[in-house]
Amino acid sequence: MEWFGFVGAWLLVAGSAFQAALELREQEHLREEVTRMLEDRPAPPSVSHWWWLLPPLGYVLERRRWKARQQQMLDALDPVQRNALVQYMNKTTGWSFVGFGGFLIAVKETWALRETYEWPAWVFAALVVAAGILCLSFAVAWLERKDRTSGRKSS
Repeated sequence: MEWFGFVGAWLLVAGSAFQAALELREQEHLREEVTRMLEDRPAPPSVSHWWWLLPPLGYVLERRRWKARQQQMLDALDPVQRNALVQYMNKTTGWSFVGFGGFLIAVKETWALRETYEWPAWVFAALVVAAGILCLSFAVAWLERKDRTSGRKSS
C-alpha cells in the first residue's frame, strides 16, 4: 500500500505542475502585453545593496519598490486587461498552493516508504529529488510535445 501512496502523491505533484503550466500558458499573451507596456516606462530606482545590512529595512524598501512597479503596471492596463491579470494571478496563487500541498504529501509518502523498507536517509533524499525532477520533466516534455503538434514555438 505504501507504493500506492508514493506513486499517487507524486502523480498529484506532476498533475498539478502540468495543469498549472497549461492554464498559465493560455494566458501568456497577457504577460507579453504587460511586458511590452512596461518597456517604455522607467522602473523605480533599485534599492541599494547597503540597505540589506539591515535586512528588515532592506525588505521594507524592496517591498515599496515592488509595490510602485506593480502600481505602474496596473495604471498601464485598461479594465479588461486588469481583470485578466487578476485572474492570472489568482490561478498562479491557486496552483502554487495545490502544487506545494501535493509536494508535502509526496514527501510524507516517500518518508513512509523509506520507513517501511528501512532504507537509509540518503535513499529518501534521492527519491524526493528524482521524483521531483521526473514530475517537472513530465510537465515540460508534455507541453513541448503539445507545442510541436500544434505548430507553436516553444518559449
